Amino acid sequence: MVRPERGILKRWAQCFPELYGDSALVNMCKEDGLKKIFLHQAALVGALLGLLEKEEMAEFPPRVNYPLFFHEQ
Repeated sequence: MVRPERGILKRWAQCFPELYGDSALVNMCKEDGLKKIFLHQAALVGALLGLLEKEEMAEFPPRVNYPLFFHEQ
């Protein structure tokens, strides 16, 4: 759930093209489809870190706080 007035999803949409402009990341995603999900996660994190205050954040434990493509590992 997000509050539209915070602009989180708008910022996420702005961060994603910036990441997808990186040729190394694009090639990584072409090689492994799960990394496309990681790219979306990374863009969301970038958006959140730029908009939220530290006291608004909570860190999940390592067993749930990992990129999806690490799941098999």
